[in-house]
Amino acid sequence: MRAEESGAEEALQQTEKKKRSIAVLKKVGGGFKKFGRQWELQSMVIPWLVVIFVFCYLPMFGIIIAFKDFRFNLGVFGSQWVGFENFLELFKDKSFFLSIRNTLAINLLKLVFSFPLPIVFTILLNEMNIVGLKKATQTLSYLPHFVSWVIVAGIFGNLFALDGLINAILVNMHIVDGPVQYLAKEWFFWPLMVISGVWKETGWNAIIYIAALGNVNPELYEAAEVDGAGRFAKIWHVTLPALVPTIRITLLFTLAGLFNAGFDQIYLFQNDLILDVGEVLDTYIYRYGLSKGLYSFAGAAGLIQSVVNFSIILAANFISKKVSGSGLF
Repeated sequence: MRAEESGAEEALQQTEKKKRSIAVLKKVGGGFKKFGRQWELQSMVIPWLVVIFVFCYLPMFGIIIAFKDFRFNLGVFGSQWVGFENFLELFKDKSFFLSIRNTLAINLLKLVFSFPLPIVFTILLNEMNIVGLKKATQTLSYLPHFVSWVIVAGIFGNLFALDGLINAILVNMHIVDGPVQYLAKEWFFWPLMVISGVWKETGWNAIIYIAALGNVNPELYEAAEVDGAGRFAKIWHVTLPALVPTIRITLLFTLAGLFNAGFDQIYLFQNDLILDVGEVLDTYIYRYGLSKGLYSFAGAAGLIQSVVNFSIILAANFISKKVSGSGLF
């Protein structure tokens, strides 16, 4: 009896495997048929796939220099293999951990102060009843995004200079006794990164939330108003629930870049006087890789940065799927 039962189980398993195989073949075949029907549209994607492969995936081969003592004259294959020696040296460098601290601190401050502002701005914009003023406000808000960080650094440098507008106002109002060199103060660097980032990107980051609200049925607001809901109640029960899926996705992308503080912004505002709080992983890798020519050392730091970012996005996506039932993938 046991032999007959085991034979029946094996036959059942084989039947299920065949069914799964047939289903996969049908799915693949359906995909090829769909591609055949849409070959004109599908072929438009191929050049971009090639570009992504060449410029995004192919350079990943360069990760190998993190495990070598890379020399230009020897090349990637000819350079000496040193294993994890670069990583061990990296963990002995105090400035490396200092750059990690600064990167996390700046990004967490941006997460707390910068991330909610586009959401608040979108809600306020959505509550405006004057269409012309609403469009003008939206247009003016995202224009700073198109301004180069070089120009932004120049604007803020002039504002906070010893003879700048900020010092002139504070001195004339007797708030401070004399001009302050803010750009040379360590305590001011992190807030400056948040303030300049908010000014430049809040309007642009709000676009995706504004687009999400465009899909909300106006009848929901009318129904809420009939039920006696006030303005804040409609925001809480209609507007915010419509924004939650978009907020979740943008939050996951923000967490994915937790170890990237933004090279352009940091590098342009950075100076030797505030290097203890201004050195982040991106500028650390640049300084050791290009300025000092320690390519393998910088490659090891870059690899750690990428692995940590990848681990964070996997963890954040896992938690999001467990909590809300949806994620990036």
